[in-house]
Amino acid sequence: MTPPVKISRVLQIAIGVLLALLTEVRAWAAGDGLMQATPTFYLDLTFGFTTYKSELVQSNDTGTGLTYSLGGYAGQDHQVGFKTEVDSTTTTFALNDSSTTVVWQDSIINYRLSYFYLGVVFSQLDIKLNNAGTDEVDAGATGMGYNAGLLIPIQRVGFFYTDVIGVTPTTSRNALTGDYTAGARMDIDIGTSFDLTRNAVDMMVGYKQRTMAMSSTLSGTETYYCTYIGFRFGAFF
Repeated sequence: MTPPVKISRVLQIAIGVLLALLTEVRAWAAGDGLMQATPTFYLDLTFGFTTYKSELVQSNDTGTGLTYSLGGYAGQDHQVGFKTEVDSTTTTFALNDSSTTVVWQDSIINYRLSYFYLGVVFSQLDIKLNNAGTDEVDAGATGMGYNAGLLIPIQRVGFFYTDVIGVTPTTSRNALTGDYTAGARMDIDIGTSFDLTRNAVDMMVGYKQRTMAMSSTLSGTETYYCTYIGFRFGAFF
């Protein structure tokens, strides 16, 4: 009978070292690495170049967008996130002399488990739409939905993120005489953030796509694409 083959002492040591390294990497990613991505308080400012495709005014054009957020993270491992974000986009459609101004204000609370997080969104919309020189919409809407995403540390200098927001407005109102209804909205935001200083200032570069179902004199989907750059000013304590 052939005796069982024993694992050599060297191989045992190699496996032990590998497991220890994997444990350290996992601990860093779930601890220090993500702690760098989750400051106690922060202010985000981003500026974007946008492409807006509107079925309500039956045109598309480029414009600019501005977003600012105030938020932070709480808990022993900074697992609870909270923020208020205001996203404003103005587009002039030169083809048919139309314009839109869309402002979303989101209040978000989420919970992070390792790299992933899930939360709830309370949202408010303000929109103004001029179609071929005629003011058709000066409206607002409120609603709620979900927020989900992930944070992946990049060594010790930054992190990669993906953020998804889905909102269904429950009330709509138009200050003008025409009808207006706000439908479902979906945001997909993908980007990276890199340290400019050790803790206080980060730079963000990313891409966002948003779709919004709306109806006025016409019904359709408003689609918005944005390439942006921004800065985060954070504090840890």
